[in-house]
Amino acid sequence: MSFFSRFADSPQVDLASLLPPPDAQDPTLPSLALYVSPTCFYCVQVRRHLERTSFPVELRDVRRNPEHAAELRAGGGKTQVPCLRIERPDGSLYWLYESRDIMRYLDALNDLLRTDRPD
Repeated sequence: MSFFSRFADSPQVDLASLLPPPDAQDPTLPSLALYVSPTCFYCVQVRRHLERTSFPVELRDVRRNPEHAAELRAGGGKTQVPCLRIERPDGSLYWLYESRDIMRYLDALNDLLRTDRPD
């Protein structure tokens, strides 16, 4: 299964466009920050899922840090958690909501990084 096909049932979000190009020799990783709340069931699911990845994701607790809550509201337009803030190498930002979409994106990014690259 292609890593892009993981997103086939999420037509409202073109998650594949948020990934580095699959043919890049040395893909530059986006900067990732996950906005969470400690009591949110879906946040716990995504955090557990993160344990299987091989790249850094900054955790930002919106309950304990009002600045993180304000960033989420200003950047993403709502305070719903979990939310993954994706900052691409060109500086563009994308705010990804929904735990299922976040986990799919992380899986696809992880798969892309584990793919053998041609010399």
